[in-house]
Amino acid sequence: MPIPATTGQLRTKISDMQIGDYVKCWYSFHGTSGSLADSPAGILVGLGTDTFSTVEEKPVTGESTTNNSKLFYFVKVAKGLLIADRVCQHSISWDALNAGKVIQGNPYSFSTSSNISQGYASSENISGTLRSLTGGVAYADANDNKTLDARLSNGTCFPVNNEYDKYLMGFPQSMIKDGYTVDDVFHYKVRFTTTQDTTMTGSRISSTGTIEVQDNTWRVGRGSEDNFLIWKGLGMGKTSIAYASTGFRPVFEYREV
Repeated sequence: MPIPATTGQLRTKISDMQIGDYVKCWYSFHGTSGSLADSPAGILVGLGTDTFSTVEEKPVTGESTTNNSKLFYFVKVAKGLLIADRVCQHSISWDALNAGKVIQGNPYSFSTSSNISQGYASSENISGTLRSLTGGVAYADANDNKTLDARLSNGTCFPVNNEYDKYLMGFPQSMIKDGYTVDDVFHYKVRFTTTQDTTMTGSRISSTGTIEVQDNTWRVGRGSEDNFLIWKGLGMGKTSIAYASTGFRPVFEYREV
């Protein structure tokens, strides 16, 4: 699998990272058949280490469930903010992720201790918050106003300062290798990324005029243009349903001094 197509470097320590750099991390899903206590939202370990470099890399399309830790990359997009280069786990509901406290965020620590989560020690001790991105509540039109009509979309979502648009779709082209695109960094076209946000209530209209009624029991997903082109990168889903098209993209926020 390719490394993120940024002009940055592979680092082993968060403290050495600049915007555009990337670092290895290991994602493991542990359900009722896992060796650890149930953690439906997954467990992240081994930040920055090459110790487990022989372990398989997670597909850029993500996986539904697995009890084996697999590699992905965190990309630094801003001060104190790392975003996964792919959706790590799909077919998991918003409710399950929320129960795992990775929607709004949960305190999370990586440790150099070998006595954690199968012994996947990280290269340094670092604490922060593990969470999901914000993604907006509706389309943004040419004047950055909210609309549920994809035919009026300016290509972003409202509010336009949501993290998905700001950090993924807004990742600087100057930090992407020649001949590559932002999809080669974040692989966003193949799955919807589950976000924190509740959709605006109303009737959403696709680029071809399809109408879908939604209310506050729906949550926003972003991406998956390859599979749902008519929705222009804005998906909606019921909180209780585990969609194969949608999944968890880890975000790690930490204090950078």
